[in-house]
Amino acid sequence: MISHTPGTSPYYSVGTTYTNSSYDFAGIGTDLSTSSSSELLATDGVTGGHLLKFNDGSGSLSAPSVVRTFGSVNPGAVSVAPGGATAYVIATGSKVVQEITVSGGADTGVTTNSSFTAVGALGLSADGATLLSADTATANVQGTNTSSNTATNETATDNEVSSIAPALAEPGSWTPT
Repeated sequence: MISHTPGTSPYYSVGTTYTNSSYDFAGIGTDLSTSSSSELLATDGVTGGHLLKFNDGSGSLSAPSVVRTFGSVNPGAVSVAPGGATAYVIATGSKVVQEITVSGGADTGVTTNSSFTAVGALGLSADGATLLSADTATANVQGTNTSSNTATNETATDNEVSSIAPALAEPGSWTPT
């Protein structure tokens, strides 16, 4: 079930509801760089699942369109870049994060640390320049430059990271000091 509050995009919580027992929703994301975003992306977290796009142009969620089908992997968490043109989706149980062009579904794998067991959480900086991904086994979090696809830093945490909150579009958010 996905719910949202009409007229307050990108904040989806209550209001009209889209329910479809054919989908097993695993991740949800929207463009947080603007309050006028009308698209919601969600992953169908089963083997061969999809990245789905919903629209909220009329105050209610549309039936989804398929952006990308994942073949033999289970899509998981999703984070949307500013402007909504690119989404980052975890291939659950692997070291892979897929960078997906929302308009056509083309994808590119983002490199994570080779010592990672599996990516479990991800988050994107407000400017879209840094992707944070967390390993499910080592409790390490890696920052990756999204334009060059290179690791910029890695840090250890005390425990497994189960989620990374998206950065709101504020000047200087997630800027390294």
